[in-house]
Amino acid sequence: MNIFSKVRGSFLINKYKFWHWFFQWNQDDDSDITFSVAGVVHFTKYKEHTVIRFGRKNYERAPKYVQCKESD
Repeated sequence: MNIFSKVRGSFLINKYKFWHWFFQWNQDDDSDITFSVAGVVHFTKYKEHTVIRFGRKNYERAPKYVQCKESD
């Protein structure tokens, strides 16, 4: 394995980690899904409104899959 492959692989892994840290789906205390950008700007959807919050918050990670019913 040459040095170019190692540098390229390291770059791609760090890029992947950065984007997954920068953009996150979280869950607030009311179990509403919140989209966080860099852990500082948070967009929370409440019915037909979107609430924007600023500042560091300790949200739980959102569940990867949300249970839903298949439409027939």
